[in-house]
Formats: sequence, C-alpha cells, structure tokens
Amino acid sequence: GVRALKRTVNRGGRTFPLGTLDNLKAGGAALGPVEVALLPPDALGGTVRGGGAADGVLGLDLLRAKKAVINCRTRQIFFQTEANARLRFEETTRALGFTALSLEERRAGDLLIGCMLRGRRGKLVVDTGAFLTGIDDDVARRLGLTTKPSKLTTRRVDGRVRAVELAQVDDLRIGSVAMAPQAIVVTDLFGPKKPLRTYTGLGRVEFYAPRTPGEQVFGVLGNDLLDQRRAIIDLGAMRLFLK
Repeated sequence: GVRALKRTVNRGGRTFPLGTLDNLKAGGAALGPVEVALLPPDALGGTVRGGGAADGVLGLDLLRAKKAVINCRTRQIFFQTEANARLRFEETTRALGFTALSLEERRAGDLLIGCMLRGRRGKLVVDTGAFLTGIDDDVARRLGLTTKPSKLTTRRVDGRVRAVELAQVDDLRIGSVAMAPQAIVVTDLFGPKKPLRTYTGLGRVEFYAPRTPGEQVFGVLGNDLLDQRRAIIDLGAMRLFLK
C-alpha cells in the first residue's frame, strides 16, 4: 500500500527513494499519512526479539511529530493523540526519584545527551536500538581506558564484523546522573572517516549520520544503561529521565 514519490532522501551518504502511506498504524494508534524512505533489504537485516527481520524503522521525524514517550524499562511507546493535551512529566517523575536531562537533536537526525568520562565532557548518541552502550576505540585510547578482549562482535553498515573489547568504567556520568561501575563495550564506532561520520547503532545495521567536526561524541548510549536506569524519553519536551 505504499505509493512511490518522485523524490529521494539522503542519509549517511546513501540515497533512498521516498514513498507515502495514507494511514500508518502502530498498535492501536493511527498516525495518519506518513512519508517513508524505501530501504533495501540489507538495511533491515538485523533480527528483532523473537526472530526474523524488522519490517521498517520508526524514525525520529515521526516520533517527534507525535510527541512520543518511550519507556525503556517496560518496552512501551506512547503517542500523543490529543493536540492540546499537556503531560506533566517533570513533576511526576521528580516525585518518583527521576532526574530530568535535556536532549539535543542534531541536524543529522539523531539525539545527543551530555556525558562526562575521565573528567572529560562529551556527548553520547541516544539509541534505543543499540543493544549495548559503546565507546569509540579512539576515544577510549584518548581517555586512557584499559581494554581487554571479549567474545562479542558488532556488524558495521558495510556488513563487516568487528571485534569488541571491554573497558572497566567507574566514573561515567550521563548529565548529572552517575552510572554504576561496569564494563563498557569499546569498538570502532566511527569507521575509517572519523571526522565525517558517526554510528547511531551498535550490534545492528542502522543509519550513520555526518558528524560535526570538533564535536566530542564519545559513543552510543544503548539499551543496557537505558534499561538499568529506567529511562523515559519524552520527545515532545526533549527530555531524558533517569532514575
């Protein structure tokens, strides 16, 4: 039921044809007419829980437009269907012990959150599709992190499988929230063109977006830490709540 449009969109150096759906539904939510990028099969080759490949990706453009709220612990997503409704997440989450942090949307089309590691300020790409939080290997060396081999691997957008190392991180802060000491994945996140590109996923084939020169992107904030800190992502207010 997708009607092709005579336009294309460029993401991460790749061009995709555009199409339109008259009425996209997600669960019981009617999201209305939506423009979609038509992806080749290799872009959706990663499996989802329960087996099989995903049929598509709900992008940040749609999630922002519908003021989606994502509960990373319960694996639920909520869409605002009433135009004038106002959610009071700041008050409610504060009473439940959450800390509200500001999210930044880059022109490239992904979300960043401020962080601190080894006394250095940087940013992480927030990616609910990334199974594990990861630090780029160059960043790890620059910060003096000690790594050790692991049996984990990650697949890059070009299909190549890369080895993954682990580093014990004891002082990572996401915004003002201190993370518990733990082992963090270290791998080649940024690829051979480090001044130009950054991954937005780990362990799956995702999109890769241009990186602003000089931007201190340390890596990816993945679902492991989002789940651990009961994260709630409010894309209407552009807030990340961590407990």
